[in-house]
Amino acid sequence: MLCIGGFDPSGGAGVLADARMIEALGGHACALITLHTCQGRTRWAGASAAPLEQLHQQWRALHGSLPIHAIKIGALANLEQAIWVAELICALGVPAVLDPVRHSSSGGALSDDGAIQHLLAHVQLITPNHDEAAALFGTDSPASAPCAVLVTATDQAQQQGAKRIRHELYGQGQTTYWDSPLLEGRFRGSGCMLASAIAGYLGRDYSLQQAITESLRAVELSLRQAWTFDDGVHLPRIPR
Repeated sequence: MLCIGGFDPSGGAGVLADARMIEALGGHACALITLHTCQGRTRWAGASAAPLEQLHQQWRALHGSLPIHAIKIGALANLEQAIWVAELICALGVPAVLDPVRHSSSGGALSDDGAIQHLLAHVQLITPNHDEAAALFGTDSPASAPCAVLVTATDQAQQQGAKRIRHELYGQGQTTYWDSPLLEGRFRGSGCMLASAIAGYLGRDYSLQQAITESLRAVELSLRQAWTFDDGVHLPRIPR
């Protein structure tokens, strides 16, 4: 499975989080790095976009050496990167899932909104939270988006003090819901892990609803086993 996104030195998010989840589900992760961040578990210092030619070189070295069954896309620094990634999706012809990480949970700006918008017609699913959905679509109930939209609700549940989370899938003219418990604390990279798990299951020919169900279960298990810290910002851990 091909992960396209940012590098987080803390290992909490980005392609390292993707790789942990993919390998836990029995897959093998390879990666193209779009963005090099300078951040820790809770602190942000900055980020720099990978030059497009560097992405080309990464892909030329990787192409043909591994079979790619699915793509997970995270941070995209600019429209130029998004245009190239869209071409890559079309060339590979495999399921692609986009996690529109507009901001790092440690505080910095990541994906360019124009880049995210460009990819909507090329992916099977996008996984925004309520705030991201409202920013991208003008509503947090985006029934008319060009791809399926899974609006994750952990952030909203925390803000409202709710005990349960209701995730909503908009696509194919219908809305589907999943409920899960709200666990105490914040978890770095949980959105990355969810999107990568869904992409992995789609690459194994699961239906979208089946892929989401299995992925939510896998992420919840990793949250329950998380490395915990006194400041309440935790790191999901794959159960052994």
